[in-house]
Amino acid sequence: RQPYRIEFVPDPVCWTEAPADMATLGSQRRRWHRGLWESLWRHRSMMLRRRYGAVGMLALPYCLVFEFASPLMEAAAWIAFPIGIGLGVIDVEIVFAYIVVAWLFGTVITLIACGLEERGYRHYRRGRDLRRMLVAALFENMWFRQLVDIYRLQGIWDLARRRDGWGTMKRRGF
Repeated sequence: RQPYRIEFVPDPVCWTEAPADMATLGSQRRRWHRGLWESLWRHRSMMLRRRYGAVGMLALPYCLVFEFASPLMEAAAWIAFPIGIGLGVIDVEIVFAYIVVAWLFGTVITLIACGLEERGYRHYRRGRDLRRMLVAALFENMWFRQLVDIYRLQGIWDLARRRDGWGTMKRRGF
């Protein structure tokens, strides 16, 4: 019940240094996933409570199911898929078609988001940089997403082992 003010910046600008190697990327993503859980746990009393509006009814449940639990669900699918094929209960052609459609959908969404960002802000001054980003968007759902899911699963494993500490991130500078 204290007075407060919420301000909004419509076009925030924030720069961060991306990890320079895979080990640092893995460490970062494990930390982020543990941090997500810590935040969800700290605010668990808000979960599915109408008095907290969209945060309690939508944002926190979304983060729990689609952000925190998604690597567990995807790992379960990677395990269940070959078992289902072996048992003959999965139609490989339908699953393959689904995977292709999901990949195309994810790629199109990424390309649209990148296109809108570029149209509005023109961050890529060299055409070569924009082309490289668009090519990366084609392959993001083929290996990078799975790699990040492995790191996120390691973060869950760290939580289960009650591993604390954020560690350090190697930085090169801009």
